[in-house]
Amino acid sequence: MQVQRYEKGQHYMWHADFMDNQRPIAGGNRVVTLIMYLSTVTTGGETFFPNAKAR
Repeated sequence: MQVQRYEKGQHYMWHADFMDNQRPIAGGNRVVTLIMYLSTVTTGGETFFPNAKAR
């Protein structure tokens, strides 16, 4: 399990939770990804899904 908390100005670098079979990593793929937003902000603070073309 991984839990992240960010202060103003912090961010998590772009990454994918899926690795193809050609480049396996220790531990393998994540089975579930859950994102919870515990506050609302007027600017920034978004999650970008490039393959879905959504934020």
